[in-house]
Amino acid sequence: MYTSAMAPFKTMPPRLDSDGLSYYPSSFVEWLYDLIFGRTSIESHSYLSESSRSSFDQLDATGSLVSMIEPSLLGLCEYLGIHLLKGGEVVGYLQRYPGLYMPLLFACHLTDEEFAGEGSFSLEVYHDPEGHDEYLMLTVRQNNYTDDLLDRIERVSDQVRPSLQGESGWLLITTDFQPVGI
Repeated sequence: MYTSAMAPFKTMPPRLDSDGLSYYPSSFVEWLYDLIFGRTSIESHSYLSESSRSSFDQLDATGSLVSMIEPSLLGLCEYLGIHLLKGGEVVGYLQRYPGLYMPLLFACHLTDEEFAGEGSFSLEVYHDPEGHDEYLMLTVRQNNYTDDLLDRIERVSDQVRPSLQGESGWLLITTDFQPVGI
């Protein structure tokens, strides 16, 4: 199986069709899990594989990712140390816009690769106070803010952006320049 140790994660993730149905085999989901969680111990990987197996089987049977959004998102956030703010809102947003699920996993992985050990990440649904817009917001906070932070965020966003084309909903990777822990 392909792992992150073999090559950098530069491949765009597959997208869902307009009905939110996956036209990709569950092996892609297994590949993505292996890529993201491949750095864990054998026991952790086995646990994730077994706990996700029913979701993969359901993916094969129904072609839908909706049923696996919550458990896989919670596992990913726990593993990468992403603070999930109002998790029910995030899961609900992804259930309304399932085409954002794979790009979000991709974005979380790339953000972790780019900024690992430099601060913290949070994921939430942002509600625009001046309108009715809402979107997923992955926020990067650094222990010591660097001059190239915005360029690095843009580099990650540039890699994720093609996988968002044609999807409803939106994902923003940003910073608020606040201290870690607020």
